[in-house]
Amino acid sequence: MWPNHLDIARFFALKVDPSVVLPSEYNPALVILSFFVATLAGFAFVHLLHRIAEHEHTRSRYPWMAGGALIMGLGIWAMHFIGMLAYELPIPVNYDPLITLVSAIPAVLASAWNLHIVARSNVTRVRLYMGGIVLGGGIGL
Repeated sequence: MWPNHLDIARFFALKVDPSVVLPSEYNPALVILSFFVATLAGFAFVHLLHRIAEHEHTRSRYPWMAGGALIMGLGIWAMHFIGMLAYELPIPVNYDPLITLVSAIPAVLASAWNLHIVARSNVTRVRLYMGGIVLGGGIGL
């Protein structure tokens, strides 16, 4: 059915239950913390959206945008990283500090782009959809 180079089944061990290959679990406290970090960042972001929209045609808009991008971007990054720490494996897992810090950049940039798109006094539905796609893409990177 699939061309040979697209057959992804060859990457999996057949007749093995994947849940017993490497058992894992989540730390519930860290999962809850991750949720609260994301919620707090989201509330702060929405509050800053209103502040930025108030300053739509002034230069004072840019410091608000920078702060909003940092708050939301770092909130996304922290939520993901806490979620990764919540995922417990029976083997040691290490994170490279530089790569871990650099991984915040896409979320901050996507948050800045999102603010540029949606932080207006009159926001259209299309702008909201575009902003959601941009922010979702930043979260996914």
